[in-house]
Amino acid sequence: MRVLYGVFQTGAQANGGVESFTQLLETRGGNGATVITQMQTPVNDRWQRSGARVETWSIPYAMGQSMRAAGPLAAVARARSIAATNSRVAWVVQSEGTSIVHCNDISALWHLGPGGRLGRAALIHHVRDVKPEGEDYGARWQVAVRLAGHTVVLSEDMRLRLVDRLGLSSGLAARISV
Repeated sequence: MRVLYGVFQTGAQANGGVESFTQLLETRGGNGATVITQMQTPVNDRWQRSGARVETWSIPYAMGQSMRAAGPLAAVARARSIAATNSRVAWVVQSEGTSIVHCNDISALWHLGPGGRLGRAALIHHVRDVKPEGEDYGARWQVAVRLAGHTVVLSEDMRLRLVDRLGLSSGLAARISV
């Protein structure tokens, strides 16, 4: 089974989600896996040493800003970039026979997930944290839960809060696991 991991990085040293993914890849071995990321950091070398093929794609991404536009022109440019990236992912999934696309956060999901689905791979979305109370999830999170065949969270408390805050039906809630 071939897996493509979409792992977006912040460049910060304190990046628990990237570190936990890296440890998983090192423990299980990355043979046959492809990791697509948007920046070159020392962790990319660790992924390669685990046996994964690592591709660093030029993807305009800034933590917390990837889907937020500074104006109409920025929104159009961002939408074109996301569409082009997803088209490229669909091609990779089809040409390599990828079975699963696993995205480490919501930004990776939007930049790579639709392409994975278009290429007929199963899509897994990994949620690393729940937004603070009062911070809205919005429509893109509703769509994300529906787009991903499965969403993984880090604790039962996170699962319950995400289900509650998104107002998910029991069917969609069942697609979220710890």
